[in-house]
Amino acid sequence: NNEQQQQQLTTTTTRRQLLCSTAALTSSIVAYVAPSSALSPQQASSSYDKFASNYDTLDGGSAADLLGINDARRKIIGMANGKVLEIGAGTGINLDHYKFAS
Repeated sequence: NNEQQQQQLTTTTTRRQLLCSTAALTSSIVAYVAPSSALSPQQASSSYDKFASNYDTLDGGSAADLLGINDARRKIIGMANGKVLEIGAGTGINLDHYKFAS
């Protein structure tokens, strides 16, 4: 019984050390972002313009149906009531799912 407790303590310590070292490594990787990888405002604008016409297809098309995203969208928005402010409305893909007061 004492041997089992010692082994469990060792396993727990090893897991904790592994998690801590993994977290530290991940933090250092995430914290370093090469300045050259950032988009300039002009590049971001150009990229947006290039892909904007496809956003609804990507976010609400057949892939979203297969993944259940459209059903989740309808269900969650269907629960909204009162005064609702949608932040980041984008193309307005959610607007058809709101129940507006008449």
